[in-house]
This record gives sequence, C-alpha cells and structure tokens, in this order.
Amino acid sequence: MKKIKGLFEFYKSTFLFNFGFSLLLLYFLNFKSDSRAILHSIPFAYLLGSLFSLLLTLFLKEINKNRDYLFYFNCNLSKLQLYSFSLIINLVIVFVLLLIFR
Repeated sequence: MKKIKGLFEFYKSTFLFNFGFSLLLLYFLNFKSDSRAILHSIPFAYLLGSLFSLLLTLFLKEINKNRDYLFYFNCNLSKLQLYSFSLIINLVIVFVLLLIFR
C-alpha cells in the first residue's frame, strides 16, 4: 500500500506539468479551423505532451529536486518504477481520450 501511495504521489507531482504542456502542444498543433481535426488531435497532443514533459520532468527533478527522491526511496521505489508508472498512467489516459473522441 505504501508503494502505491508513493507512486501516485509522484504522479500527482508531475501531472500539472504534463497536462499544461499537453494543452500548450494542443494549442500549437491546432491552427486548423476544422473542429473534427481538433477533436482527433487531443489524444495525440496529450501523448506527445506527456512524453516530452516526462523527459523534461526527469531532467528538472534530477537537477533541482534531487532530494525529493529520498521519500520515494524510503517507500522502496526506484526512479525506473516512478517514471514507468507515470508513462503507463499517461498511456491509459491517451487510450481513454481515444475512446471518447473517436
């Protein structure tokens, strides 16, 4: 239970950045006026945004918030587990968005 809580705490700390970056990417991808094209690019933009922001989060946390990992290490979580969990949750969100907007 402690591991699951730690995984969700980490995801919660990266979610706003992932979501914000995805919305920014969606804005720049949708210069078309066709509303159908906008709806179909939402999952794609979230996927690209979450992948790029996950890499950027990894980079920024390694530099600025290296001590935050001590909490996760105390929960017996490695960095690989943290980032793979975040990636899996982002892929699940993309799958749900594909089901909604298709």
